Amino acid sequence: MNQSQDYESAIEICPGANWVGRRVEGALLNCNPYLLTLERGDKTPLHVLIDPGSPQDFKLTATKLIQLIGDLKNLSIITLNHQDPDIILTAPTLVSRFAPNALLLMTENTWRLVAHTGIPREKVKFVEQFHGTLRFKGTNRELKLVPTPFCHFTGAFGIYDVTNRILFSGDLFGGVTLDSEMFPLYAEERNWQGIRMFHELYFPCNSALKYAIEQIERLAPPVEIIAPQHGSIIKGDMLKEFMNRMARLRVGADLLSDRMDKLTWDAWNTVANEILVQVEHILGPGNAIYRIADDEELMDMARFEGNRIIIEKLPKLFIEGMVLTLTEKEVLRVANQIKVSAILACEAHGLPAPSIDLSSETTGTSDEFYPLAPIIDE
Repeated sequence: MNQSQDYESAIEICPGANWVGRRVEGALLNCNPYLLTLERGDKTPLHVLIDPGSPQDFKLTATKLIQLIGDLKNLSIITLNHQDPDIILTAPTLVSRFAPNALLLMTENTWRLVAHTGIPREKVKFVEQFHGTLRFKGTNRELKLVPTPFCHFTGAFGIYDVTNRILFSGDLFGGVTLDSEMFPLYAEERNWQGIRMFHELYFPCNSALKYAIEQIERLAPPVEIIAPQHGSIIKGDMLKEFMNRMARLRVGADLLSDRMDKLTWDAWNTVANEILVQVEHILGPGNAIYRIADDEELMDMARFEGNRIIIEKLPKLFIEGMVLTLTEKEVLRVANQIKVSAILACEAHGLPAPSIDLSSETTGTSDEFYPLAPIIDE
């Protein structure tokens, strides 16, 4: 992890906007909640928590919020980009116990699923009722509500702070972390691999991406910073370049039409054997081969010729099963090292990223989920 950055504290990314997330060393998927503060002259500022993040991270996120605003009761708005658990699972506790005055902002499509968490309807405001713009009494600040349907949920939307020219984009432009030694808060060229893989796995089709990019390009003044819910914040030279690539990226259903010609078969076989060599180096000679050979499901899709794997059917499924077999008994650091090897091998040969488990740690218990008693005086 990048030792020059203090991830234990809130980090201001532009005036009035702070990153309040957590970084887990060696994790493949990290969450990025943000706090946006809107000053209102002599009136109390409005504090907007954007995509609260995972329950596993919330102890640190809550600590950062309290350092910034004094009390979670001072939260005014909590936005939910879509209904995934790493966004919504902290919301019921927040509005019922710690931020009772806060309103939840989401689309009607998202609410249909969030409603099952038990959040009262009167706590919710729908994006659709604001007709594209949020305005606030006592301030000239406004937030544009940017539709990004199917990126990656039909009800997804972005939030554009016009003053600071920063777009909070939800999962759009999110990425996994493929370099366990350093996690830059701001994106570099090497971040594209993790962004590409994330979108190949979780986004439905290129037409959804193109539509979202068109909506972003129409914003005025032009966007200068994109702050996604996963991965790194994008700005500077990377912004336009990554937007151009995203508009062309084939994902999800687009990849189903790939022809499985001889070159593609050869590429999958090359990937399988590159992974095998890497894992033999990590685990020691023979260990990887024995594990694969003992897996009947894998051996139904491939065979060994000497120490070389020959895939005979369902190559992408074989790679995914191979990675699972080789990682299921390993500690997080070793398992993620193997997963990253597989991801990068597919990337190098122009193949779609394998669908592999990107979880960073086990699910916390309820005691781990609500560790706020020492912080908040109730």
